[in-house]
Amino acid sequence: MVAATAATNISAWAQNLRDSGRSLKITAVEPIAVKVPQSEGAGSAWIFLRLLTNRKDLIGYGEVYTLGIPSVPPFLRG
Repeated sequence: MVAATAATNISAWAQNLRDSGRSLKITAVEPIAVKVPQSEGAGSAWIFLRLLTNRKDLIGYGEVYTLGIPSVPPFLRG
């Protein structure tokens, strides 16, 4: 029930944005690397993204799936 309401609100917000003629642009993508303990049975790092937009009230987050990090930053090395 809550998910359906949230989806409706987001859909209405997106429609209002389209109707207003304003554009929404991603202005920056910030990677967030999280070191994961080996005991968790996962890779050595998880990577998330923070997406900034031209609207100060709208920030997005996402997960990055990789098959391996070819160049691991020094702070993530064991």
